[in-house]
Amino acid sequence: MNRKKLIVLIAAVTVVTAPSTVTVWADNTTTSETANGYIESELDNNTPLYEPDESLYMSVPTAYPENGIADIRADYPANRDQNPYGTCWAFSSTGLAEFDMINDGLADKDTVDFSEAQLAYFAYNFVTDPLGGTEGDKAKYNNKLASTIYQNRGGNFEYALRRYSQWIGLVNESDVPYSIFKNDTNASIDSKYAYGYDRAHLQNAYEINIKQQPQQVKEMIREHGAVGAMYYDRNAGWGFYGDDAYTYYDADRVGGGHAVMIVGWDDNFSKDNFRETNRPANNGAWLVRNSWGDYKDYFWMSYDTVSLADTAWVFDVTGSDNYDNNYQLDGGINTYKVSNYTTMANVFTVGEKEGVTYEKLKAVSLSMTRESNVGYKIQVYTDLTNLKDPTSGTLQESATTEGTSAFAGFYTIPLKEAVNLKPGSSFSVVVTLDKAALDHESAYKEARGDTVIWDCEVNRENSRSFYKYGTKFYNITYPNGDDGNLCIKAFTTNCTDVIDTPDVPDTPDVPDTPDVPNTPDKISPIGKEKTGVLKGTDGAWYYFKDGEIDTKCNDVLKNSNGWWVIRNGKVDFNYNGIASNANGDWYCQNG
Repeated sequence: MNRKKLIVLIAAVTVVTAPSTVTVWADNTTTSETANGYIESELDNNTPLYEPDESLYMSVPTAYPENGIADIRADYPANRDQNPYGTCWAFSSTGLAEFDMINDGLADKDTVDFSEAQLAYFAYNFVTDPLGGTEGDKAKYNNKLASTIYQNRGGNFEYALRRYSQWIGLVNESDVPYSIFKNDTNASIDSKYAYGYDRAHLQNAYEINIKQQPQQVKEMIREHGAVGAMYYDRNAGWGFYGDDAYTYYDADRVGGGHAVMIVGWDDNFSKDNFRETNRPANNGAWLVRNSWGDYKDYFWMSYDTVSLADTAWVFDVTGSDNYDNNYQLDGGINTYKVSNYTTMANVFTVGEKEGVTYEKLKAVSLSMTRESNVGYKIQVYTDLTNLKDPTSGTLQESATTEGTSAFAGFYTIPLKEAVNLKPGSSFSVVVTLDKAALDHESAYKEARGDTVIWDCEVNRENSRSFYKYGTKFYNITYPNGDDGNLCIKAFTTNCTDVIDTPDVPDTPDVPDTPDVPNTPDKISPIGKEKTGVLKGTDGAWYYFKDGEIDTKCNDVLKNSNGWWVIRNGKVDFNYNGIASNANGDWYCQNG
């Protein structure tokens, strides 16, 4: 059943509103199986459009699969059961991976079974990755003090995307069974199961607008087996259509958020098959797979369903033996788009492992979940001599890779040529985009009074993620901000043979110097005032403190001319977007 086509790339070889944190529930509470729990993300709506070659979709049939529900039951695993918790998002996400593995011929329908409990638990209880790049990132949910346990608080497809991309998740159900929560919702899972037990890795994830581009969604269903979607479930939307099949249609967004898998369609499914008192205006329906066990296991959802969110999610996975190491800095679960810069970099230090003589860098991943059709250029610099300058090493020109993304999403991009990395040395991945699109992790906290319930901290002091401003690179993180590290990852394989490589200098310590260096002549404020946002003797504007540039200042501050965005002590006249200070949020233009 390997129908997958290569749509990952067309290759040449704003800060946004935070996701909703309101826990929503379905209003059909007559059965415990219908516990929902989807937290609608801003990524679930206003999905960026991407227009591929129309000829790719000319062969899409009017109905699929040919025998509807019967074919799905024959080719894929039996329905899972989330009862009694609001973990629909975890069940749908693991289901997408299972269906994709089956379609690729990498798994058997009778044996593949990934753990939903592992994904749900480690989404809310983060563990630092084995290489240590995500040290300082945190996710901790206080189940004992919360009014809603995390199993019922819910999640979304982005939660799954983040954890899967970090190589958390996709372990066998037998290793972390769902029954672990049966007698104790506060049960902890051994941290050893966070990494190292995975049986698959996320390669790519795509977001497709199901309302405006249904043909593309249909082709993805044929290629990957299913897409993920969310809608607002309520009793009034349900109907019964013979042969133990249900229908669903609603005309508004009322009810509880629920995640499902769309596994087929029928353009000619009659509107008369829906409940007489609740019928859509047009024919056509999606075939939906549920996670309530045998109860409403499959149903037909009208194309006209109003509460169906814009985004159809695609998870493209492969076996866990594709790479040995995932170099990453972003262990967060929430992200924003970097809205002001197009050249950025992450710096990594190669691990030292017994028996490994060098590592081979084969691929890089970029998270661009808010933009489609993004042109990119990836460069790799090895043997860095200054960890605060991503270009201070040797440019591996043969590895430079250029291309254009398709849909908004997460992409693993093979390098044009692999790069050998010496243990203990440092390297950088420098990414240049044709528009602002790259994601970075972001801190988030939820409290009840003075009690912190949900704490998602990100490391803002490791000085490993950079943006380019003018001709220099500067830290993208700063201690008092919410911005975390960039969502750029590097994938390597371990090698044990001996190669001829020149000696490289030891990895230097990060120098204790400000990000914005002074010019040879000391810059002083012009005039009598010595503290505030003032013009310097070089003609630029800075935040001075007692006559000295405060290079640790990252804030929005006022002078007689207005409010200004300060980055590393200097007014950032290129900043356009939302910035925050103690007085609130500000929309800033030209700094």
